[in-house]
This record gives sequence, structure tokens and C-alpha cells, in this order.
Amino acid sequence: MSTEAPVSLLPAALGYIARGWQVFVLGRTKRPVANCEPCAQAGPDHDREACPCLTCHGFYAATLDPDRIAAMLTAVPDGLLAIRTGAVSGLTIVDIDPRNGGQLDRSLMNPTATVATPGGGWHLYYQHPGRPLPGKLPGRPGIDIKTDGGLVVAAP
Repeated sequence: MSTEAPVSLLPAALGYIARGWQVFVLGRTKRPVANCEPCAQAGPDHDREACPCLTCHGFYAATLDPDRIAAMLTAVPDGLLAIRTGAVSGLTIVDIDPRNGGQLDRSLMNPTATVATPGGGWHLYYQHPGRPLPGKLPGRPGIDIKTDGGLVVAAP
């Protein structure tokens, strides 16, 4: 396995992979890394999930392969580590953002692993239930559900 990836992100990525969570790299602005020219020009029959390009197609580039994530981290050394959420990773994250009115409500939340976010919010990690989930909690502003088709920036 390559050891050229940033030291601080590779161990975290490998820990997430060990849990079965698919990981990939975002740019510094929390946006996906730009697609390469052939992928950018590809038609609708281009299979984003099966594309061999290292960092194209956002969360479709997510992987459980330690060598592939090490190569991604080397290719985008100032990138952010991200986790693909949903059934593919067996993971659902409740994203509480106080800047948008989100508040912790312990009466609604089962105890779980949590991560404090830089904006003063929280990511609450839960096992994906194996069925589609809504992206928002009705009547709960500032609370998003990161599930199928989603992602979160991962610690560190």
C-alpha cells in the first residue's frame, strides 16, 4: 500500500474502510474534485459507479480499497476526507446545523457516535435501516438526513 498520502488522513480513511464505510476525497471547499476531461464530456451511458478514474464523479468514486484511497489522498493532497452515506456504506447520518435552526433534541435521538462539526453542529452516526429515508425531518429546520446519495466530510 502506498504511504505517500497525507499522514493525518490515511489512518482515518483506513479506519472508516474497516467499518465498511466507503470513503473518497473532496476538494478543500467540500465540493467534489472536478471530473477529468473524458468524464466531463461523457454521455449519459457513462457508468459513474464503474468509472476507473480516481477522483471523478463525487461520491461515486468512494471506495473500500486501501490502495485506491491512498492514491486519492496523494492525488489531492489538500483535499478533505469524505464518507459516502446510505445503504452502500450501511450508514445514515443526522446532520444538525444550528446556523440553519438545527438543535439537538435528545428525546428524539438514540445514543450513538457523534462528531462535532466546525459550524457548531453535530453529525450523529446511525446504521442505515435498509430502506429509503427522507432527506429532512419534517418540522425540524436545520436537520438533514445524510443517506442514499449523500456524503459527509469526515474527521479529522
